[in-house]
Parts: sequence; structure tokens; C-alpha cells
Amino acid sequence: MDADVSEKSTINIELARSYFKENSDLHLFYARESYDYAMQENDHTSAGKALSEVGRYYYRQGNYDSAYFYIKKSLPLYSSRNNKAAAYSQISSIERNRGNYAQSIKLLFKSDSLYRLENDTLGLIVSNVNLGTILGKKGDYKESITYFKKAGKLAEKDKPTLGKIFNNLSVSYMKLEDIENAKKYGLKSIAIREQLRDSFDMAHSYVNYASLLVREEKNQEGILYFKKALSIFQKFRGEKDMMNCYNGLGDIYRKLGDFSKSKQYLLEARKLGEKVKNHTTNLSNFEKLHLLSRDTQEWEEAYNYLVSHTKLNDSIINLEKIKIAKELQTKYETDKIIKEKELAEINMVLAQTRAESNLNFGIAMSFLGGLFLLGGLFAYNRLKTKKQQEILSLKLEESENKLHLEQQARKSELKALQSQMNPHFVYNALNSIQDLILLKDVRNSNKYLGKFSNFIRNVLNFSTKGFVSISEEIGVLKLYTELEQLRFGDQLKVSIDNQLNECDSDHFRIPSMFIQPYLENSLKHGLLHKEGEKELSVQFKKKDSYIICSIEDNGVGRKKAIEIRERRKSKHNGFSTGANQERIALLNKGKSQKIKIEVIDKERNNNPQGTKTTLFFPVLN
Repeated sequence: MDADVSEKSTINIELARSYFKENSDLHLFYARESYDYAMQENDHTSAGKALSEVGRYYYRQGNYDSAYFYIKKSLPLYSSRNNKAAAYSQISSIERNRGNYAQSIKLLFKSDSLYRLENDTLGLIVSNVNLGTILGKKGDYKESITYFKKAGKLAEKDKPTLGKIFNNLSVSYMKLEDIENAKKYGLKSIAIREQLRDSFDMAHSYVNYASLLVREEKNQEGILYFKKALSIFQKFRGEKDMMNCYNGLGDIYRKLGDFSKSKQYLLEARKLGEKVKNHTTNLSNFEKLHLLSRDTQEWEEAYNYLVSHTKLNDSIINLEKIKIAKELQTKYETDKIIKEKELAEINMVLAQTRAESNLNFGIAMSFLGGLFLLGGLFAYNRLKTKKQQEILSLKLEESENKLHLEQQARKSELKALQSQMNPHFVYNALNSIQDLILLKDVRNSNKYLGKFSNFIRNVLNFSTKGFVSISEEIGVLKLYTELEQLRFGDQLKVSIDNQLNECDSDHFRIPSMFIQPYLENSLKHGLLHKEGEKELSVQFKKKDSYIICSIEDNGVGRKKAIEIRERRKSKHNGFSTGANQERIALLNKGKSQKIKIEVIDKERNNNPQGTKTTLFFPVLN
């Protein structure tokens, strides 16, 4: 290896890293120079480091596909655990920004295990920070704070890292509406980064602090910090970060009534939005442009920006839905493969045991006449072997039952996800919102678009959880019934009465999205066909050892609903409640106290008065 060429590769990689925060063009130039020199000398490790730097350049630009390509290409070139761990950590960050949180966490665990093998404290700090960031992206801000603080303890003397950790803690506390702690850590982050003159990261701290100031309606101070950050991002040509600053400034000037400046900044953000394929930033820009157009009474533009926001938001919802379904399917198939492997191993052991038993038996029989004592020992050994066979057979049967139960659980999860996203309800809600938009009822269209978005987001979030609190379930039920009221109009009266105490409401867990299908059943089959005022009531209370949920309507009753369905030749068989029945059977398996459902047809003088469905959830099991 030519020492001079090898040295040039090392020098160029150090130069690239030194320009990472100061000049993005020079950072890319020296990274590529380093790669060329490394390839001349077939120096794989240096080539891998150079490719990682090229990937970091594209990551900063928001071009995640190119970043992924270069960093993934560097992995096979490394031999050391530390370098591989760093590459996995970088790819994890890319997947996190793409929204692939499950894959991001898997890669992070790979990285973390390699760092632990090397006892690499800096690597473990990075792992905790990244895990906290992922949990924050998923909305688990309390958990994210836990991991950031773990990282902070490990990085007590590492000021650049502490600056990043304090900024992340500030963001998490802001999301939890804990403004006091958010400001405390935000100012700590700024103090460290200003002392270090760490300009690019300092700009991120400025943006975060500006957002806090705006929340406190300190708009002029917020403008100052946004502009300080913007001047830094412009220097580095960080387009996604510039767009965030333009969005922030545009929204502040709109609130201050300076519509001209607001439009100037928001349109600058829109230009960047054509290049920056970041859904969150573009959604924010469309929303702020819509609000500005509404305030200036430019109704056509307000409508167009609202449509653009809705289309982008719907595309994100669809992607998230597909992603969750795929993750459930993958999890189901992976578990199936693992269990089948375990069963095969048990079968192999069982076959070997039987073969050994037969061999021992044959040998013993040939010596039985003259070796009575040996025969006795053999009989004992055979009895012991038979016992082992019985134990292995029981294990085999238990594993088969467990596999079958887990397969059924996975299928039930997939069915539950499909049933939650009832296409008829989605289309009806969107059509009703579209009618409001066409009628230029901007206030109500905004209101119901927000409710619809929150409902879908909760459904997708709950699809990844097995159980939720009563409070969380009630929140989704309220959103669902408010959206249905949009379709039914003033005729529909809904009441949700929670008689549980705060402890039971927040801590007792029920299967997620369990109650909504029964409300949907009441609306779809009982109340839809009723003339006049329609009433739907939901009540939660505690009695004996059960939490009880009662769902009552004044609809046409089950008998009449069946007649209407048969008359219309409807093939709808209540898939949502059918999926719930499967879930109940699985949840009740092996339990002393079971989830129960009672359905009563209310009648007066042989006339149907509606239906009452009662769900019983055992408090102890």
C-alpha cells in the first residue's frame, strides 16, 4: 500500500468531517476525494468511512434515499464492530425520518449490541439519544425523556453531546406542555452551543426556543430567534430547516396582522417544499397558507391550500395504514417461522430418543438370558426413556397449541385493523366534509377535517396496542360519534356518561378499539332506518368485579334490521363485531373471569324500542 496515497485518504476524511458543520460543499468534495484515494489502495475501511460521510451530506439535505444508498454501501467494507455499529445507527436515523419506526428500532438494537461488546460509551450515548428520538416521533414523550436523561448521565463531560441532549429534552417537555422545563433545557442547550460556537446545531436550538416564545405570545422575541437560525441554515443550505424557519416566521407575521410579510415567508417555504420531500414540513406549510388565505378572505386560494393539505394528509394516513398492516403480517410470519423451527427441533430430539431406545432394547434382548441384572437395569432405563418421551410429547403438544393460539391472535389483530378502517364510514365522512368545503363553510370544514384526522391517527395508533385505558377509548368514541353526527345531522343525539372514578378511567385497560364496532352497529342497523329523533347513549360504570359498558339506542331493533337487510339482499355480516367475537374467545382462553356480552331487544307492547348491548370487563383475572 502506498503510504502517501493512504495518508491523503485519511487527511481528506478529516477535512470532510471538519467542514461538515461549516461548508456542505467542501464536506462533500473532500469525502469523495477520500473515497477515490482509498479505492486506489484498496483500503476498505477508509473507503467505508468516506461513503458514510457522503451519506451524511445527503442526510442533512433531507435526501434520505441517497443517504441510505451510500451508508448501506459502506457496511460490507468495515471489519471493526465500532464502524459497523456507527453505520447501523446512521441507517436507523434515516429509517426514523422516513417514518419506519419498527425498522429503525431493530437497527438501533443491532448498533447498541455492537457498542456494548466494545464497551463504547460514546456509542451507547448515541443509541440512547436515537431511541429517545424515535419514541418522541411516536408520541411517547415521557419515555423519550427517560432515554435522553440516561444519555445525559453518560455524557456529563461531553459538552457538544449535552447540547444536543438538552435540546431534545426541551422538545419533549414542550410536547408535554411542560413549558417551564422546556425553557430550562432550551436555554441550557443554547448556552453550551453558543460557548462552543457550534453554529448549525445552535440554529436548531434557536428554532426550538423560538417555538417556545411563540407559545407564550412573545412574538417579537420569537422572530429574532427564527431569523438568527435562518441566517445559519441559509449559509449551510439546509433546505428543510430553512423551510421550518420560513413557516415559523410566516405564521407569526400572520398572527400579528402583517399579511404581506407572512405571505412572503410562506411562499418562500412553498418554493422549498417542491424540493424538500418532507411530509410534516409540507403539511405545516399548506396549513399556514390556508389560514393566511382565510384571514385575507382569498377564498379560492384558501380552498386550494386546504385540498392540498387534505390530499397530502390522506396519503400519509394510507401509507401508515399499509405500513402497520405489513408490520403485523411480518410479525405473524416471523413468529410462525420461529415456532415451526422450535417444533422441528423438538421432533428431532423425540426421534433421536426413540431411536436410542430401540437400539438399547435390541442390545438388551440379545444378552437377556445371561444378563438378568443388566436386563433389570435396562428395564429401568427404558422406563426413564419412556418418561422423557412423554415429557417431550407434552412439550410438543403444548408448543403446537401455543403456535395455533398465537396464529389466531395475529389473524385477529389483522382483522381488527381491517375492521377499524370501515371504508363506508371513511367515504361518508369525507363526502360530508367535501359538502362543507363546496358550501364554503370553512370553519366547519376545518373543524371536521381536524376531527377526522385525529380519529384516523388514533385508530392507527391503537392498532399497534393490545390494550388502552377507558379514557383513551372514550376519546376515540367521542371523535367517532361527532363525525357520524355530521352525516346524521341534528336528528342524532349522543351521550357518553363515564361514572368511573379517575383511577379506573386512566388505569383499567380494555382491548383497543373494542367498543366502537358496537356503536357502529347501532348506527348502521338500528338508527339509520329510524324516522325522527335518533338517540344513542353510552355509559361506563363499575359493579361488583366488573367494569360495565352499556350501549343503548332507540332504533328499529334487531328483528326489523334483519328484515331490511334481507329485503335489500345485503351481504354484510357484521365483520367488525365478528372480529371482536374472535378477540373475545382468545382473550377469555384460560381465564377464570371472562369478558361477557349481553344484547337485549327493548320492546313496549310488542313494539321494538331499540337495542341495549352490555359489555362486561372483569376487574381481576
